[in-house]
Amino acid sequence: MPFKINADGVIVGCNHHNVTDLGGTDLNTMIGFSLDAGITTQTMIRSMNTGVNPAGDVVGYYFGNPEGIASTRAEWSYLIRNGVMTWFQFPGSLATMANDINSSGTIIGVHRTGLSGPNQFHGFVMEDGEMTSIDAPGATETRAFGISAGGYIVGYYLDSTGYHGFLLSI
Repeated sequence: MPFKINADGVIVGCNHHNVTDLGGTDLNTMIGFSLDAGITTQTMIRSMNTGVNPAGDVVGYYFGNPEGIASTRAEWSYLIRNGVMTWFQFPGSLATMANDINSSGTIIGVHRTGLSGPNQFHGFVMEDGEMTSIDAPGATETRAFGISAGGYIVGYYLDSTGYHGFLLSI
């Protein structure tokens, strides 16, 4: 399942292996991948690579707790830069899902603050390690999915009248 491609043709996404081979659930069959010049690099089981920038930096998220990190949070995000994986979470959230990274290294995505009801999904922007939550005015749900080199963010939000797309400049 490819999600993004950068200008050099690096493709990121996830693939699913045979359900019986890796534990019997969809999450246990999912492995994030990067495809560069015909060489596939796999991240880990229960991961999804969702964004790649021109420098080849990859972002994605992982369903579960990373090894060595004690937490009750369900989903963690990561940045892979020069082969080094860095884990991150939006402060105080139950889950963080990085969706894209631009050429400046700005990362966007979704963080989840509750398990049920309205106002539990919010967009986020991470610049130089600083995270900011973003919500459309009046929204009960906001999700950021893509960011351009110029800092334009696209996504969607839900309000009392339904779903709507948004374009935000940072």
